[in-house]
Amino acid sequence: MSMSPPDLKDPVARAAYHRELTGVAAGMRRIGLMLALAGTAVALVRLAAMPDLPAWLPASITGVGIMTMIAALAARRRYHLLRTRGQG
Repeated sequence: MSMSPPDLKDPVARAAYHRELTGVAAGMRRIGLMLALAGTAVALVRLAAMPDLPAWLPASITGVGIMTMIAALAARRRYHLLRTRGQG
């Protein structure tokens, strides 16, 4: 299904497109942020109370969270590019 490009000169249409773009990959961005924060929390717990916890664990959780956020931002960017060309 092809959609027409958004009219970014009209303030009302621009606001509607901004709301539309905000919803693209929003869940994926939230999950990535939560994973990154969880990795940071695990790192703090490791420093404070559990020094036997492997160092790779908090780094891995944080890394997966960051990669998820990057993938979500790339998906949103791709959607924007396709939508402005009238292909999205």
